[in-house]
Amino acid sequence: MQRVGFICGVLLLVSGSAAGAAESLQAVKALYAAAAYEDALAALNTPGVEGRATELQQYRVFCLLALGRQNEAESAMEVLIAADPLYVFDPVETSPRVQEVFNQRRQQLLPEIAKRTYSDARGALDRKDRGEAIATFERLLTIIDAVKEAPASLSELRVLASGFLDLSRALPAPARAEAPAPAAPTPAAPPSPNLATHPAALVETRPPVALKQTLPPWNPPDPASRRGLFSGAIQVTIDAAGRVTSAEMVRSVHPLYDGALLRAARDWIYEPGRRNDVPTAVDLLVEVNLQPPVR
Repeated sequence: MQRVGFICGVLLLVSGSAAGAAESLQAVKALYAAAAYEDALAALNTPGVEGRATELQQYRVFCLLALGRQNEAESAMEVLIAADPLYVFDPVETSPRVQEVFNQRRQQLLPEIAKRTYSDARGALDRKDRGEAIATFERLLTIIDAVKEAPASLSELRVLASGFLDLSRALPAPARAEAPAPAAPTPAAPPSPNLATHPAALVETRPPVALKQTLPPWNPPDPASRRGLFSGAIQVTIDAAGRVTSAEMVRSVHPLYDGALLRAARDWIYEPGRRNDVPTAVDLLVEVNLQPPVR
């Protein structure tokens, strides 16, 4: 099996150099059009060459292919595809043969790029970085959809990515930073009661009791999920009237289930928790376990 190698990071060429650079993308194009491929490569290697990095790398590929340097051309393609997996050559500037070679190489690399992008997206979700998670999962779906004749593993990855995208969108949006209010003078705290001599100071608490805590149905579309056992936890805040005011996933149950669980939790109803027999708002951790669906 062919081993796919990647060059991570950014393209080796930097776009937009300082004024007075010796070469530019237009100069490279002119040399390429004149079939001066070695000179065009030399121009591309000039420090400070002007032009967009992706376009400059595209002409590096063109020149290497024209010179028959196939291995170097493939390495240059890998740099370009790693930087922008969805980059396409302009058909006006590119021969059908070059487009075919580039597209074949991209199809070979996209499955591995998709796996790396999935890892990046999960990292953003684990950090609860809502914006980054949404953007990366959306990009991942676009990459997967660009793969022709996707293997089963990539189709299953798409199902997971769609579920995690819904979960990312359910994360609370970051609150706007506000200037802190001036600190009020702190009154002197009253002396703590001695519980041994003041039994009335003892606090009695009772947890909330579920009156309606319906879990959403579990009917996963993929065979692996239908056979598995999954567990996680959700934390709900219950007000003094027994209503759920907020819900947050503490541990993911399953990416295809978490969003439905968060929505269902907001309709749960409880006998409120009590403090010294007075209804009070409390946080409750609810463990959730999924069994294989009964057929």
